[in-house]
Amino acid sequence: MPLTRVWCALLLVASLVACKSTAGSLSSAASPTGSVSERLLAVEQALAGRHDDPELLTQHGDLLSMAGRFEEALAAFDLAIAIRADMAEAHSGRGTALLNLGRTQAGLDAFDTAIRFQSGNTAALIGKADALRQMERFEEASATFDQAINTKDAKRTPELAAYAAAAKLRLGQFNEAIRAFDDALALRSEYPEAHAGRGVALSGLGRYEDALAAFERALSIRPSYAYAHRGRGDALGSLGRLEEALTAYDRALALDAKDALAHNARGVLLARLGRDIDALAAFDQALALAELPAARFNRCRVLVLLGRDEQALESIASLLELYPDYRERVRRDSILARLGQRSDLRARFSELVGD
Repeated sequence: MPLTRVWCALLLVASLVACKSTAGSLSSAASPTGSVSERLLAVEQALAGRHDDPELLTQHGDLLSMAGRFEEALAAFDLAIAIRADMAEAHSGRGTALLNLGRTQAGLDAFDTAIRFQSGNTAALIGKADALRQMERFEEASATFDQAINTKDAKRTPELAAYAAAAKLRLGQFNEAIRAFDDALALRSEYPEAHAGRGVALSGLGRYEDALAAFERALSIRPSYAYAHRGRGDALGSLGRLEEALTAYDRALALDAKDALAHNARGVLLARLGRDIDALAAFDQALALAELPAARFNRCRVLVLLGRDEQALESIASLLELYPDYRERVRRDSILARLGQRSDLRARFSELVGD
């Protein structure tokens, strides 16, 4: 199963859980009912003229994070910590804000500080697991998440079950992931992220008909769910239903034109359909949006199919300079190997792949 499918599933569920865990940290001073903006207004009114309450400041930071105002949230958490340095909830909230600002190591440090002050802080442990995931320290992330869901204050929620499933999925533990997604769905049957994640795990086991049904169940709940349309395309492509798969990818991109993985998957499908020019354009679009080594590799292959051998060699050189681990994959690929069969290109190709 392509690694990108698994990775995307983990990102999807992890982002959902981060939002939910932030919401769950709010106490009664901010009404649990009403919109985020209404609760934010209530807390700001309570803070008017006083900034000496670390719990209220922490709630302010939580709500600012939920509103996507992460710099302001960070400032609120810093104020709370300046008053009470050992406040685990503020350090945990600070970690969440830092992660959302792209400051992963600083976020991890903040979560570790929260855990030092309160070893069983579920939100901090989940945040730490997410930071480790972002740093691609997946074994540690999975172990930390297992620790989080076994703390005494951990609540059985569909989000936590889905996050556990996504961690198992990223480690390639597909059967365990399916069981965990089933746990999430037992708690909330109308949960499109869990149905879609289950589809990814089923694809990982080669159960493409079941995967297709899972993605379609997700779409029955949320028809505009771009990720599920992409997953549906993956399953249809694996079943050989290529034109239907192309329609699914087109639908996914109509909903999210910046999905680089969907552009790459669409390119692979177009190449299978013999539409090599269109495939090349799809890979170029994917690379314009994100640095995807798989798209670089696929682009090299379609250049050979188009007879653009010199460009293909240049692209292989760029790929291997950036991703040396792809050397064996290039060497073994039957399409790229054609370059080594040309007498005028054989020496250059052999030099690139190390023959």
